[in-house]
Amino acid sequence: MKSLDDDQLSAVRVRGTSVVAAGAGSGKTTVLAERYLSLIASGEAEVQGILTLTFTRKAAAEMHSRIFALLRSRQGENPLFRKALQEFDSARISTLDSFASEVARAGCAGYGLPPTFVTDEDAYSELCRREALEFILRKTAEPTMAWMTSEYGIEALWEQLLVPIAKNYMKPGDPYDFTGVWKRQQTALAGELPRLLNLLDSELLMLSETTDTGKLVTDARQTAEACLPLLDRQPGELLPLLHRVRKIGKSRSRKGDYEVLASCVDAIKPASDSAVEIIQTQMSADEITRVYELLQEFQDRVIAAKQDAAVLGFADVFSLALRVLREQTEIRRYYHTAISHIMIDEFQDNNEEQKEFIELIAGANDTDHPADLFYVGDEKQSIYRFRGADVRVFKTLSDSLSAAGGSRRTLATNYRSDPALISVFNAIFPAVFGTGSEAYEAGFTPLKDRGGVSDTSAPVLQLYLKHERENGDTAAGPDLIPDTDAEALFVADYIAKAVRDATLTVHDGTGGQRPARYDDFAILLRATSHQQTFEQMLRRLDVPYRTESVRSIYLEALANDLYSLLQLCLFPEDRRALATLLRSPLSGMSDDAVFHLLGQKVPCFSDAVSVEEMTRDDQNRYTQLQALYRDLRNRAAYEPTSDLLHRVWYDYGYRYEYLSDPANHSYLEYYDYLIAYSKQAGRDNLAVFLDALRPNLGKGERLSDVTVLGRRSQGVHLMTVHKSKGLQFPFVIVASAEQGPPRGRNAAYLYDSDEYGLTIAAGSTQTDTVRTGSRANWFHTQGKEEDRLQERAEMRRLLYVAMTRAEQICIVTAVKKKPPKKAPEPATEKSFLDLILLPLTSIADSTPLVRSGEIPDYTLIQSLGMGRRHAAPDTTSLRKSLAQAPRRRPSLRLEWSVVALNDAMVAHQSHGTPRSSEQLPALPVDSVLDRYGLHAAFGTVTHWFAASELDGRTAGMPPNLERLFPPDVRDELVASARSLARQAVAGVSVPAGAAIHSELPFVLALGLGAHVLTVNGVIDLAIVGSESVQVIDFKTDAVRTPDGYRYQMDMYRRAASSLFARETVVVDTLYLRDMKTVRSEAVGTAGYETLIV
Repeated sequence: MKSLDDDQLSAVRVRGTSVVAAGAGSGKTTVLAERYLSLIASGEAEVQGILTLTFTRKAAAEMHSRIFALLRSRQGENPLFRKALQEFDSARISTLDSFASEVARAGCAGYGLPPTFVTDEDAYSELCRREALEFILRKTAEPTMAWMTSEYGIEALWEQLLVPIAKNYMKPGDPYDFTGVWKRQQTALAGELPRLLNLLDSELLMLSETTDTGKLVTDARQTAEACLPLLDRQPGELLPLLHRVRKIGKSRSRKGDYEVLASCVDAIKPASDSAVEIIQTQMSADEITRVYELLQEFQDRVIAAKQDAAVLGFADVFSLALRVLREQTEIRRYYHTAISHIMIDEFQDNNEEQKEFIELIAGANDTDHPADLFYVGDEKQSIYRFRGADVRVFKTLSDSLSAAGGSRRTLATNYRSDPALISVFNAIFPAVFGTGSEAYEAGFTPLKDRGGVSDTSAPVLQLYLKHERENGDTAAGPDLIPDTDAEALFVADYIAKAVRDATLTVHDGTGGQRPARYDDFAILLRATSHQQTFEQMLRRLDVPYRTESVRSIYLEALANDLYSLLQLCLFPEDRRALATLLRSPLSGMSDDAVFHLLGQKVPCFSDAVSVEEMTRDDQNRYTQLQALYRDLRNRAAYEPTSDLLHRVWYDYGYRYEYLSDPANHSYLEYYDYLIAYSKQAGRDNLAVFLDALRPNLGKGERLSDVTVLGRRSQGVHLMTVHKSKGLQFPFVIVASAEQGPPRGRNAAYLYDSDEYGLTIAAGSTQTDTVRTGSRANWFHTQGKEEDRLQERAEMRRLLYVAMTRAEQICIVTAVKKKPPKKAPEPATEKSFLDLILLPLTSIADSTPLVRSGEIPDYTLIQSLGMGRRHAAPDTTSLRKSLAQAPRRRPSLRLEWSVVALNDAMVAHQSHGTPRSSEQLPALPVDSVLDRYGLHAAFGTVTHWFAASELDGRTAGMPPNLERLFPPDVRDELVASARSLARQAVAGVSVPAGAAIHSELPFVLALGLGAHVLTVNGVIDLAIVGSESVQVIDFKTDAVRTPDGYRYQMDMYRRAASSLFARETVVVDTLYLRDMKTVRSEAVGTAGYETLIV
């Protein structure tokens, strides 16, 4: 612990329940790991008795690895360290969700759920959507549902109201008391309305006593005299009077009674608005009562469906675990006995229920010797409110602990960022955070720097603005690209120049400096709506980047061209698809020919199409395209989608259009993504694949759940601020800083008010109920306002997290919107730019550490020219030859399934020589498998059952798998497959703390000289530890052949190493007939090159 500073050392040594406020870059992970060893070294705790909880799986893996490495490096210092190292497989280091799942499974039987329940978010969402839609359809004829349908519309009622309620409130372990909440809300209404009316009477009384004869004051006085007293009026009289009161106007003058008028109007306006909404809510009380009763009935169905399917969401699991601890004393007692110390990381992202859960585990209220609690967090980094995080819990924790005799420690030194950057942060963040006086706001205290001299001579905080142009403004030049595109292009060019010209340097880890690389930069976005623009500009300038999901794929020609051709195979009458295809490189026809063909009202590519008026060249191209289309349409009836895409890409030569121009090479990977997407469940059916693509074409949507390995190992990090949490980069660019809150945020139908509970809009959220007099729900308005204020407070914390990821330089870029024509309302900060612009400009002139500049306008020609750093070779003659040559399959096969690749490699290496094999024990169903030829199908079903056992799924076998077996032998084969699967899972040993991944699909891009080999497959089981991965592949084969799966296992090794970033990967083939394993060795790339070439 010699390297710890005094604050860190104090936090390591503190005992008893404690809270540590750990600022950004303050070394909190080091403190947690050192405290763990301190507890072991002193004999206060053993490995099994320390519960360490983190917010994410990545953080849990890092913590596990850090502590293990420390124990291993210091095992010679203390025999207790050696003992802990030997027992470390039983260490309790996990996410809070994972630990809650363990607790829930221990006691869920009493609440209608088996311990094998599944937390599958996709299945869970689908269950909630299905139940909501079925409930709407079943209740359509009932008056309440008919009223709700007319108020919201079926789509909004289903997707925006019932589905979110089903997912977030209808929990088997903690059902929501809808009718009880509404009763409490009605009681609140009965008390709030008299208070508001009394306030209004006081203001009106002051107006009635004015004497000025001016029109505004006279009108206000007469209105006040006519309306007083509001408190004594009957409900039927109040609404017209309140609407009259709301119309009282004020003057800019502040002399005499005009000052009284202005003050009264400022108080009357919000009070009268609220009073009107309360009365309208009371008028809708019967309807709202029936809505809540309907929701209560809906909840019964949803909870029953969740219990029947044994499928839960993470919120369900946690509420169930909390109920188990509240009600089952014996389980609580077990954890009290087993756990002596609890350390919780990132506690600012927890909430009151999670705090109660931790305290119940510790035995805070049931025992004289509760477990020591060690909370670590930073209120300024609480950014997960959308997941239920409540910063108020952490803010009030130190006060409650102090009252109970606990301790508080602070880690204030930032070791991550350059001292110059820290000084700038300390100058601007006090203005950004303000006083932090509200419970939901974070306060800012100055950061301490690590000391020493600044490592950079460049300004450490840089602001670049693109000033928004008026629509149609071309004063700066014709054909200007949009402002957002200009910002993205500027950022891409900034990075490209910094790397190309070596204008920025980074520590090399040995005390020296090295030129900046692309992976030293991170572009952080508040939301992903502009991500595709940055992707496009990075590609245009040939700047490599990496992101968790591509968002520009649906905007590019490649996806649209392939979709259009495949769409025509199923729907020949689709004229839009035909137009896209005719304009694509697959056609190559002139514009005249395209218009001629589109003008004919006959089926595309039929014999009725007239081509006589077209040129000879266009006729030849049409004939080739017609033959291509007819061939593909015939194959679409029986070939899977992936084969069709492969055929268009390679056989029909579409790939060459991208290979022939170096500027288009960065788009080649889009094909890999589409292939991987087509191989996901169900999308091998062409109609399903097209249905999945169709709604997203032309939009910057994300291609979900697809990972392509190996195409880019390094590059600029492009991610959201949320994804950057826990990371650090030499250079951080906070881009699109003008972005406001997520779209639709202020049009939500649901809010969860802290004071009043769940609140529901009384109809369309776009209606101004106060002005129109239509239905309203006052509680929804209160919830909406609470949400707005908390959203704004979290935005400040999000900006802090984004900027403090930077080690050396932080750059902020934005498109500065033109100010509104009317004066803005106070406190309307909606973006990072709104928060930072004033404090940053106030210090810019007084320090060289801050630089500001303009983002220029770019014409389209300029932007395209910037991407051509090197002249592309003249490929005119080559393209002409390719276009005229017959389309045929290239000689190189670069795309393989892992099974096909293994078979080809084994056959190639054996040169036709028979291989020795070992006969394995027979199965009772072998004769059935032989008779029907079902060995492959039997293996597929066994794999599915093994994955189900590992994942805890209890649902029945999918129909597509059931159909693999004839009905007369299905039960026998299913029973045998299930038995083998259970035997396989029972034979797998999983070390404590290791993560399990089953049925893990992958696409691996393997570089082989000038070519890239693309291999797709599915890993049966991956057991991921802190330093290594074990891959297990299950085989039901009747014979065992030495090295029979050598190359398949090698692909699994490479994929697992890339997926989990582990150098050590062990790959075992487990033969289920005799439960023996064969370990595979690594294979070099030479063999693959020989086969491919």
